Amino acid sequence: MQEMAKGIFTPERILRLVAELKAYRRELAAAGDKTAILWATSAIYYIEREEEPGMNSFLVNLCA
Repeated sequence: MQEMAKGIFTPERILRLVAELKAYRRELAAAGDKTAILWATSAIYYIEREEEPGMNSFLVNLCA
């Protein structure tokens, strides 16, 4: 899974995923779901500056 994460999550793909998570977070804010906003924000912070996707457990688990 680590090798798969390295192949799938290129810097461009990570940027796209972060943008999608930010859009999702805005939808959650509009719905007033504070718990889900926290989880989305945590995911954003955990991956947005990732340089080694194969070592990021969130991205590896997405591959699984």
